[in-house]
Amino acid sequence: LYEVPNTYHVSAVVCDSKTMKKTAPPRLIDLATLAGRLAPLGIKSDAILSTYQKMYEAQVVSYPRTEDKKITKEQFDELLPLVDDICRVVGVDPKLVSQRTPRKTHIGNGMAHGANRPGSNVPKSLSDLDAKFGKGASKIYEVLAKSYLAMMCPDYEYEQQKGHVSEYPAFVGSVNVPKIAGW
Repeated sequence: LYEVPNTYHVSAVVCDSKTMKKTAPPRLIDLATLAGRLAPLGIKSDAILSTYQKMYEAQVVSYPRTEDKKITKEQFDELLPLVDDICRVVGVDPKLVSQRTPRKTHIGNGMAHGANRPGSNVPKSLSDLDAKFGKGASKIYEVLAKSYLAMMCPDYEYEQQKGHVSEYPAFVGSVNVPKIAGW
C-alpha cells in the first residue's frame, strides 16, 4: 500500500472577476438533429421521415427535407398568431414566450423552405397526432414546437465568475451563475 503525499490544505477561493453575459436561444433544428433527439426514445429515422411527411402533407409541420436553420420574416409572421396555441399543445406557459419580435439570429433571407417548425394547422392535442399520423408523431411535433418556441423566449442571462484558490493561484476556475433562465 502506498500513501499519497498531502501537499495541499484548505484555502479560500478568491473571486477575480464577475461579468454579465447572455446567450440567445439555439437555432432551429434540422431533420438529422430531430432524429438524434428521438432515437433514444426508440423512434427510427425512417419512421420519423415517413411520419413527418404525412404531417407535412396535412400542414401540421413544415417541409422536412431542409438544412435551413433559420426562417424568413414571412414564415415568422405566419406562425406568430399561432404561438399561444402551439404553447398550449406542448405544455409551455405562453408568458414565457415573450420575445414576439423576429431575432436576427433566427431570421434570414434566400432560403427555399426555412427551418423545420410547426405548420399552420395546430393540433388540438399531442395524442390527436399519434392517433392520426402514427406512433412518434406527438414527439416529432413536441420537439419541433419547443425548438421553435425557444427562439421566442428571452436570452439566458448569467454572471460568469472567475477566480482562483488563494494559496494556490495556479488553481483557477469559473462558474456561470444564472440570473434569467430565458429559453
